[in-house]
Amino acid sequence: IITYISVLERTKEIGILRSLGARKKDISRVFNAENFIIGISSGILGIIITKLLIIPVNIIIKNLNLRRVNSSMQIGIVSRTDREDAIELDCSIIKYLIENGINLEIDSSLIEKLPEYKQYEVPIEEMSSDIVLCVGGDGTVLNAQHILSPKKIPILSINKGTVGFLTEVDPEDIFECLEKLLNYDFFIEERLQLDVFYDDKWSTVLNELVIMTSQPAKMLDLRILVDDEIVDDVRADGLI
Repeated sequence: IITYISVLERTKEIGILRSLGARKKDISRVFNAENFIIGISSGILGIIITKLLIIPVNIIIKNLNLRRVNSSMQIGIVSRTDREDAIELDCSIIKYLIENGINLEIDSSLIEKLPEYKQYEVPIEEMSSDIVLCVGGDGTVLNAQHILSPKKIPILSINKGTVGFLTEVDPEDIFECLEKLLNYDFFIEERLQLDVFYDDKWSTVLNELVIMTSQPAKMLDLRILVDDEIVDDVRADGLI
């Protein structure tokens, strides 16, 4: 009975390692068939374990090639700087990321408020991070998106605004969110954007485009076309 239980436990451990993604050669390294002798005694079939290779758990885990955070991840930080609570949150986030060995790029406007992190200063226009944390409201998000969109850099927005319609994370959840981020437990949500051509150049916008006069109380005459077909003629103060 003891022998039978030992075999079951060994089979269970192999199953666990396989479920965690271990390669067959890693398993055979842990449980080597040559370390077991099968003997028959007194007409009873038994499995006698003469030697069991014991490997510490931490060594086994190292061989599983689990995808964990590493120092190659680079994160940028942009933020509104007109609110003290936003800057305090920025400081906490920066300390957390440094403690976890993350390479940082911090926007110049935020460095003016946190000069002790001067060594990480990178203007948002020059950022090349894997992801950018955006601390603020919708205005902060829209500004960051306008600059970062051509580089295809994902934005994770933390709400420190009035409405925060475009933000994803509330301040009280930020460190739980960062833990998942550093362990690659996330997905990237792609959103439709508008390409706008005006003044002989193209621009990209996220939310909407507003056409309005620069002169108050002056009406505009607008013609709207889709695929060169007239949709509507509009006389109004503006058009969204």
